[in-house]
Amino acid sequence: MASTPPLVSHPAPPKRLIPPKKPVDPNLPPARETWGQWWKRKGNSWGTTAVVKGIAISDSVGGRANGIAERVGAERFWPTTGDGPQEMEKAARIIKSFTVDGVGVKVEKKDEKTGQKIQRKVMRKIPAKILRGAKGLVIFSSLRNGIFPFGGAGGSGVIVARLEDGTWSAPSFISPNNLTVGFMAGLDLFDCILVLRTQEAVDSFSSQAKVTIGSEIAVAAGPYGSGASVEVGADRQPVLSYIRTRGLYAGVELVGQAFLCRFDENERVYFWPGVKLTGRTRIPREAESLLDAIEAAESGSAQRAHGDENEFEEVLPWEDGSVIDLEEGETLKLPPTPDQLSREEEEEEWRRQKEERDKKRFLR
Repeated sequence: MASTPPLVSHPAPPKRLIPPKKPVDPNLPPARETWGQWWKRKGNSWGTTAVVKGIAISDSVGGRANGIAERVGAERFWPTTGDGPQEMEKAARIIKSFTVDGVGVKVEKKDEKTGQKIQRKVMRKIPAKILRGAKGLVIFSSLRNGIFPFGGAGGSGVIVARLEDGTWSAPSFISPNNLTVGFMAGLDLFDCILVLRTQEAVDSFSSQAKVTIGSEIAVAAGPYGSGASVEVGADRQPVLSYIRTRGLYAGVELVGQAFLCRFDENERVYFWPGVKLTGRTRIPREAESLLDAIEAAESGSAQRAHGDENEFEEVLPWEDGSVIDLEEGETLKLPPTPDQLSREEEEEEWRRQKEERDKKRFLR
């Protein structure tokens, strides 16, 4: 009987190798695509290219426009890429122009001797008490123009909000724009400060990409002078506006000022595109001059930079023969009024609170 041969084990056959798929390049067209897919791909590509070229053109035009504005003594108004530090420095200058220099207005006084009207230019300033009660500040410059029946305005600026401890947040970048309808004509470069008096007004800027002044938030012209606190108490508008113009602009208009958040510039400065009004963002070094200008305006030292008697307004002396003639080096000092005593007490209390805030900030 023949014996069966032993079973011989053979190695398993090698596995069939499947070549890996090449990574798909989103910039390359697929192997097979429909006309709809082709148009969608091309449309996205064309749109991206158009945005990049549009930003480059805007920056080129904006640089020239801002240069012209600065040569005529106005502030830059055209937003450009990477202008965050310049916007913060501009906001500091605008604060000083409203509190140290003042806004020029013409007033008339009748001469008692001749009966003629005499005109003088008065520089009126934003009272410190208005700024101490602010929940937020919107500081911007803009170009406004109009040819009947349409016109518009555009600009750039920043917004800061008061935090719970009384300090100010890091500035967030905005761009005001609007379309006007009415009887108007002219060209105007102007600076503006909006004093936000309620937390709801501040929250509207931090929670929305676009805020419209006039329809969503009511606004009123801000008062000047020592009696401003009385006017503010009687007026419950959530926003007060202070404007300083440099051009000629006349007409009656329906204005809807829309403020757009500049997410791109916020991302360049803070590496995050959101609005920076919560106090969680570190304040950049470039914003120190702005915060110093705001603190000086709150304390009243900015308004009294040209003398205590010029805290609310500076006016040239009237040509009046009844003025007391003092000898050289002699001064006439009158006792303080009740309003002056009240203001001094408020400023002293504000300085005490500021020292406490500074101590807590240095201990962090």
